Amino acid sequence: MPLVTEGQFEDGFGPDGRFVKFEREGNFIICDETTRPIGRIGFHDYNPEDRHAGLAIFIGEKDVWSKGYGSEAIVAFGNWYFNIKGAHRLWLVVFADNLRAQRAYEKVGFVREGTWRENVYLDGKWADEHLYGLLRREYNARYRPDLGETAL
Repeated sequence: MPLVTEGQFEDGFGPDGRFVKFEREGNFIICDETTRPIGRIGFHDYNPEDRHAGLAIFIGEKDVWSKGYGSEAIVAFGNWYFNIKGAHRLWLVVFADNLRAQRAYEKVGFVREGTWRENVYLDGKWADEHLYGLLRREYNARYRPDLGETAL
């Protein structure tokens, strides 16, 4: 089965014939040192006027959990997202009880911006979610100080 059906691929083209779907959302495969696919990282709901999107990341191979692959992928993705795509803000939502993920997001510079109380009904009970955000200037101050405070 293909990753993208022919219909989904065709839906990604704009009226001028350019492939525009990746301007709004997209995914990258995360690989380990042997090039084995271990997860994915991507963005969704990109707003071109305000230049922000949600981050989605998933490390599916349990044998590589807590080995820094997610953090490394976020840092690499951040450089593309902020400095090549020209975005201003990246946000994500995480379950309040997922402490490992929260530590990983905070480690790479995300800031907890708020809590959506009882936002999801999961396994027969309501669960809180936290909203995290990272701004381009925060990312660049930490990982790309050579770029300074210039805004795109």
